[in-house]
Amino acid sequence: MNLKNDLKRVAKKIAAILYPVGKDKVLFINFNGRGYGCNPKYIAEELISRNEPYHYVWLVNDLNEPMPKEIEKVYIKSWKAKIELLTAKVWVFNVRNYKGIDKRKGQYYVQTWHSSIGLKKVEGDVKDFPEVSRKESMYDGQITDLMFANNDFRANQIRRAFWYDGPIIKCGVPRNAVLFNTPQSLRSKVLNEFGIKDGYGIIMYAPTFRIKSGAETYVWDYKRICKAFEEKYNKKYVMLLRLHPYVMEQSQDITFDKDVINASKYPDMQELLAVADFLITDFSSCAFDFSFAKKPVLLFAKDKKSYLSNERELLLDIDSLPYAFSETEEELLNDIKSFSENEYEKKCNEFFNSIGLHEDGQGAKVIADWVEKKMME
Repeated sequence: MNLKNDLKRVAKKIAAILYPVGKDKVLFINFNGRGYGCNPKYIAEELISRNEPYHYVWLVNDLNEPMPKEIEKVYIKSWKAKIELLTAKVWVFNVRNYKGIDKRKGQYYVQTWHSSIGLKKVEGDVKDFPEVSRKESMYDGQITDLMFANNDFRANQIRRAFWYDGPIIKCGVPRNAVLFNTPQSLRSKVLNEFGIKDGYGIIMYAPTFRIKSGAETYVWDYKRICKAFEEKYNKKYVMLLRLHPYVMEQSQDITFDKDVINASKYPDMQELLAVADFLITDFSSCAFDFSFAKKPVLLFAKDKKSYLSNERELLLDIDSLPYAFSETEEELLNDIKSFSENEYEKKCNEFFNSIGLHEDGQGAKVIADWVEKKMME
């Protein structure tokens, strides 16, 4: 054991000489190589907009992934990726630290995670959390230099579930910037992508994933629901179905047409949320993101009882949230017909006040400020 540790120390000294930490490099990872999205994307875009002379590196599984020209793409399983990790001044990740590389002196690590208000139990809050994952999570908490929370409930969860005792900035979720400031060009981009006529309303159905069930969980009479919206709001609607990336392939088992569109492979879910007028989800934290921007949410799950019993434990009582929850299509139709914007906003405000919410769409700027400060040290 001593020999192994001695060799490791020697290897680190050699690496420090051959590959010193750079002063201008910021490295991003989104879901261990999934591509350009989530919180890292919006922090990167804020930094790029400031025209600082930084070298931006993004580790990806697919080198064909579209990226801004200012970002260098590197295959995540390559030797070059290891060198980039070794030499970056700042890391920005939204999942646990990429395995195999220890953080070095002079490096800084921002852990953004990938949810806002933690509805489902994660990391140390999970009952029977695997020991290997537990050790990885504890190590990640020890080497992290910054996390953020947009509410007091989340800040407490970070301390407890992530084994983290470092600074927590109270700011908005970086990826929510686009929900508070949605340019017309983005709406046009999404409409063109899916062939949606201008003037149509957009309903987004974005359920979380299941481990123990298949596509049948997500199948219901979408067109009937669209018609209910049309009758209530006197305009045409289309529905975008966005399955969780873990079960994206299950969308192949669902029938789509011109009014029910498969958006599961669209790279950035926040862009879809930004242009949607209504969100239907179940146990996904995207409900919070959507309602932060005062946009209407309905919850629907045919398998509510079995999900709560057999899939994931929740930190919050699902029935305490400010969103109507239906378990049948008839209940969902009634929730659509009886939906009141004023009552919904009142319930949301009461809930957000109870958890000490701070969400203004400025989180990317706050984190970018911190990154810039560290780049100058």
